[in-house]
Amino acid sequence: MPEKIIDPQALSELLSYDYPGNVRELRNILQQAFVMAGQRIEKKHIENLIRREKDEPKAEPVTAVDRELSIEEYTKEFILSHQDRYNETELAQRLGISRRSLWLKRRTWNLPRPKG
Repeated sequence: MPEKIIDPQALSELLSYDYPGNVRELRNILQQAFVMAGQRIEKKHIENLIRREKDEPKAEPVTAVDRELSIEEYTKEFILSHQDRYNETELAQRLGISRRSLWLKRRTWNLPRPKG
């Protein structure tokens, strides 16, 4: 993969954001910036991605009031409750797993992707 240059103003923008979604949110923003930017990641790329993160409605926790979910149960419920909103790449990114891992989980749990 060719090296990318992060503009100093873009880096400043990255450092000034609070990241309510923690390290996963930072990683997500950086991954998207690497994809959408050419050779150079500029401030405008970071600003657009941060704005999109802020504007996007956050999912409510899936846990039931009277019980706690295991990671596997949470993952399964997250997939089922968000698969109509996100494509497979986005679902995997939000779960912090690869698309292949998501595919394997769907196969193991017999959770086909909904049609249309």
